[in-house]
Amino acid sequence: MLLVVSGCSVVKQPPYQRPALPEKEVWKAAPSRNEKAALRLEWWRNFGDPALDMLVNSAIAHNLDIRIATARVQAAEAALQGSRGRRLPVINLDGRASRRESFGDRDRVSGQYSLQGRLNWELDIWGRLKKGIDANVAAQASTQAARRAVWLKVTATVARTYFDLRRLDEQIGLRQSSIDATRKSLDVFQARLAAGFATQVEVDSQAAELNRLKRELLELRRRRQLRENHLATLLGKPAGKLAIPPGGLRNIVHPVDIPVGLPSQLVARRPDIVEAEYRVLRAHHLLGQARLAKLPSFSLTGNSGYASPIFSRLLNNWTLGLASLISIPLFDPAVKARIAGSEARMEFEKARYRRTVLTAFEEVENALTSLENRKRQHQLLRAREKTLETVAEKRRGQLAEGLISQLDLFEAERSLLEASQALLDNYQAILGETVTLYESLGGGWAEQTVAREGGQ
Repeated sequence: MLLVVSGCSVVKQPPYQRPALPEKEVWKAAPSRNEKAALRLEWWRNFGDPALDMLVNSAIAHNLDIRIATARVQAAEAALQGSRGRRLPVINLDGRASRRESFGDRDRVSGQYSLQGRLNWELDIWGRLKKGIDANVAAQASTQAARRAVWLKVTATVARTYFDLRRLDEQIGLRQSSIDATRKSLDVFQARLAAGFATQVEVDSQAAELNRLKRELLELRRRRQLRENHLATLLGKPAGKLAIPPGGLRNIVHPVDIPVGLPSQLVARRPDIVEAEYRVLRAHHLLGQARLAKLPSFSLTGNSGYASPIFSRLLNNWTLGLASLISIPLFDPAVKARIAGSEARMEFEKARYRRTVLTAFEEVENALTSLENRKRQHQLLRAREKTLETVAEKRRGQLAEGLISQLDLFEAERSLLEASQALLDNYQAILGETVTLYESLGGGWAEQTVAREGGQ
């Protein structure tokens, strides 16, 4: 008993505590507004686009990655129930019937019939089995957090893909407008050629420009189809089974502001961080279980039943047996190896948790910096587009009066198209960075405190 008591003091494990993290109290690039506002779980609705709402809701219901993550949660729940069952007695009922015949000088026939019940029960004196249950509770909570992380990634991917598709729709509209304008210019040059005021080279140059724009239009339509196919896959549909009506990005989707919150809120809200900490908690319990294996184990066994060589007399012969067993691990190298392995796993999970938190901090800072920078660029790009619109309009009038060459008009129109394209790309980038910031902040999931010791 003295050895047992001294062994308890040796294997006693300190309570779980969250791994230490570098201090971070504020976001460097965070805006001063909306710091205390709450994130909305269905954050995509803030963009005010019913088509986006429909796509995201369909992805949540049918996306295969989310279904896979849900199945993993169910498997973890089953493993948890199995570990809880190991603390309960195991009772089996066995029935047996046998018949033997011998041949020789005297033929003999003998039989044996039995009905036995057996009980096995390991007494969890030190809490080793309880540690296994706690480890599975943490594992199950980890898979739930992992499912939330998949949910967040899928919804963010749907939103970004949808914005890219709408950007392509607007690009297609810009190219079509340029094609219409170039075709009108080509008609003008052909008319001037017939009147002797233009050359064949000018007509051919305009026709070549028209063909270039048509090729770009075909490329944009190809890319749009690819985006639509990707959305179909995200929604759990075969590629080609989804048709999204065209619509310009800037006419449908509008930027929104995001309540950023504090770094401490991120640690308790972001699913991948919560998942990583539950992995640390699981490793903590598994280490405790490995250490408790150094202590003696106690179990009870019992059997009771009937046995008789004659079936009709089976119930006349009742037997009962009880036994207790104590197993003291005097020398078992595997126990020491399991402890060393569990300690290494604990350090591994702690390091991975810290890395996950630091990566999250980086992603939030990057998203805040990029979003603020994109908004500043937007003002400059919009001013540039207005200026080039004025220039292009003047160039068209000057060309009609014969004051400039065709090359000057080409250059003005290409500059305007490039400026419009850059402004559109910037607008889509603002929306994309907004989605990235939502994702890096953990979406609208509620803050979750990982259980400090045992269960939740």
